Amino acid sequence: MNMQTNTSSETTRTTPEPSTSLSPKRACLIFSERGQHFGLLLLRIGFGIMILAHGISKIDNFATLSATFPNPFGLGSWLSLLLITIIEVGGGVLLVLGLLTRIAALVLTFAMCVATFLTYPSFSMTTSELPSVYLIVFLTLSIAGGGLFSADTILRRIYCRTSRKN
Repeated sequence: MNMQTNTSSETTRTTPEPSTSLSPKRACLIFSERGQHFGLLLLRIGFGIMILAHGISKIDNFATLSATFPNPFGLGSWLSLLLITIIEVGGGVLLVLGLLTRIAALVLTFAMCVATFLTYPSFSMTTSELPSVYLIVFLTLSIAGGGLFSADTILRRIYCRTSRKN
């Protein structure tokens, strides 16, 4: 810490200069891994709920949607709708819980690739913006995992504890 000397008639005292550097305590708070894990928690729960809502809306309107739903793989509209509904609802629940996060996010990434690049005749941001955002987020979660605040972490700790005993 830099000190400045102020001299007045009889006393000499030093006063600290304002610090422009980042203190170690502040640096620990800013660059904490907990911040990253909270970020993953928010991303997981937020986008898990959003994709779950998409799946639930497909369940509510299944009869109407099944006649005109896109059929990118030639399986039929009904089966395509059923598959994406299962993926969105199941994947959304798994993401919210943080259970099998990487697997769920990878399956959702594949589904969003199909929605982004195969569902619409020509890729444009007006038609593919939302699936593209989901694609980026789910790809990120499939790489990063669920983070510290997830069921995956709890299961990993239990598994590692029991495997050490054996």
